Amino acid sequence: MTELYQKLEEIVSKKYISNSLYVRHAYSRNVDPVLQGVPDIALDISKERIKEAIDTGAQILTTSCPFCIGNLSEAYKEMESEIQDKITVIDIIDLIAKKI
Repeated sequence: MTELYQKLEEIVSKKYISNSLYVRHAYSRNVDPVLQGVPDIALDISKERIKEAIDTGAQILTTSCPFCIGNLSEAYKEMESEIQDKITVIDIIDLIAKKI
């Protein structure tokens, strides 16, 4: 675990799960601005990312990328309540601010 994750864990008192699939396919950070022009595809990808995060056992899905959090938040709002009950989508800055 890197020093950054250790410090974040101290702040929010949660175990962080790095979604290796997301890290391997970090392409989304480069194409999100492009996908803003095709919102249906962006939302489908975001819904898949949320499901992948749930599959890792995560209860919180967070990012610092403004495009990612926008897409993830919109996708989250459209998902079934049973999925919403399993995970929270929140910007990393908001997460840290809630814990300070």
